[in-house]
Amino acid sequence: MAAKKPDADKAKRSAAAKKAAATRKRKAEAARKESIEAEAAAKRQATARKAAATRKRNAAAAAKAKAEATSKREAAAKKAAATRRRRAKEKAEAEAAAKRKAAAKKAAATRKRRAEEKAAAKAEAALKRKRKATAKKAAATRARKAEEKAADDAAAKRKASAKKAAATRKRRTEEKAAAEKWAKRQAKAAAMRKQEAEAADAAKRAGIAQVKLIRAGDAASKGKAKKIRDTTARSAAAEHIDADDSKAKVMHEAVKSKGSSDDSKRKAEFHQQWINGKNPKTTEEFTWVREFTSG
Repeated sequence: MAAKKPDADKAKRSAAAKKAAATRKRKAEAARKESIEAEAAAKRQATARKAAATRKRNAAAAAKAKAEATSKREAAAKKAAATRRRRAKEKAEAEAAAKRKAAAKKAAATRKRRAEEKAAAKAEAALKRKRKATAKKAAATRARKAEEKAADDAAAKRKASAKKAAATRKRRTEEKAAAEKWAKRQAKAAAMRKQEAEAADAAKRAGIAQVKLIRAGDAASKGKAKKIRDTTARSAAAEHIDADDSKAKVMHEAVKSKGSSDDSKRKAEFHQQWINGKNPKTTEEFTWVREFTSG
C-alpha cells in the first residue's frame, strides 16, 4: 500500500506538470497570438494613418487640380467669349461689306440693265421704223410685181392662145393633107385592086394563079427578099425581111389571108396605127403596108 502511494503522487505530479506545461504553452501561444495581433493592429493603424494621409494628400491635389481646371476653364471661356465677340464683329463687318458690295453690284447691274433696255428700246424703235419702211417698200414691190405678173400672164395667155391656135391650124392642115393623101391612096389602091383583079381574072383565064401575098419561099430567097425591101423602102418594119438559109426547106406554098367582111375596117384601123408608128407583124399587115407604100 505504501509502495503504491508514491506512484500515485508521481502520476499526479506528472499530470500536474503536464497540465502546467500545457497551460504555459497555451498562455505562450496566447501571448504570441496577442503579440501578433498587436503587431497586426499596429500595422493596420499605420496603414490606416498612411491611407488617410494619402487620401488627404490626394484630396488636396484633386482640389488643387480642380481649382486649376476651373481657372483654366474660366480663362478658356473668357478667351472663347472674346474670340466669339471678335469673330462676330468681324462677321458683321464682313456682312456689311458684302451687303455694300452686293448693293453696289446690284446698282451697277440695274444701271447696265436700264442702259441696255434703253438701247434695246431705241433699237426696237429703229427696227420698227425700218420694218415699216421695208413693209411699205415690199407692198409696193408686190403690187408692182403683181401688175407685171398680171401683164405677163395676159401676154403668156395671148401667146399660148396664139400658139394653140397656130398648132390647131397646123394640125387641122396636116389632118386635112393626111386625109387627102389617104383618100388619094385609097382611090389609087382601089384602082390597083381593080387592076389586079382584072389582071388576076385575065391570068386566071390564061391559067396562071396569081395572088397578091408574099410566098414563104419568096421571103426566104435572097434575090426576092431584096426586091421586097426595095419595094417597101419607106416602111421601117420591112427592114427585118432578109434572106435566111435556115428557111431553105420552107414549103413553097402561098400564104393566103382568110378574107372576111371586116377586112376593110381592120385595114383602116391598122393604117392609122401604122401612121402613128406601129410596125406590121402578120403577113396580112405586111401586105397592107405594101399597099400603103406603093401609092
